[in-house]
Amino acid sequence: MTRLLRARKSELLAESERVGALVTSKPSTARPKRPVKYRDGENTWTGVGTMPTWAKLKGDSLEQYRV
Repeated sequence: MTRLLRARKSELLAESERVGALVTSKPSTARPKRPVKYRDGENTWTGVGTMPTWAKLKGDSLEQYRV
């Protein structure tokens, strides 16, 4: 019985290493943070992507909020 358990343990360890290698081999998709270009008090925007609502509602030139 002990021999069967040891064999099964060995199989499970090998399988877990194989699965772990599959999971950890994925390249990171994390992107570096961009610096803030526009600030209005607590509100910030990097200038990338859709213009935030606070910037649209101001109706002013964005240049006055440039950091």
